[in-house]
Amino acid sequence: MPNLEQITAADLKHLKNIDVILCKTNHTCEAFDALVKEQGLTSLKTVFMSHSTPDTYQNAIDHLGASRVEGSHRDYNKFFHVYGGSGRKSTAQVLDCWMQHHDWPTLTIVGRFSEKD
Repeated sequence: MPNLEQITAADLKHLKNIDVILCKTNHTCEAFDALVKEQGLTSLKTVFMSHSTPDTYQNAIDHLGASRVEGSHRDYNKFFHVYGGSGRKSTAQVLDCWMQHHDWPTLTIVGRFSEKD
């Protein structure tokens, strides 16, 4: 789910390798739809998912089809956090909080630091 304001020209070069863009806002869908049309990428589609979805698994089936989701496994004992350089993700606070609750499920944090981080 991209944050439109953080997309760079270098990121846009990868659109030809993407089938679906899941969007948090309708504005993001509209912006990517315009880019898709401009670049003639007829196979790429956008799907509005909102900032929160009651059942992402069912949404994935509804939008992508059961055959593309088959074999997926929902594990509510694992959580995923992607960090970045913007500071908007509050990764330090998430990690500090998680470390105080050893009974909480597994948290996987991924991202990349620049050399200055």
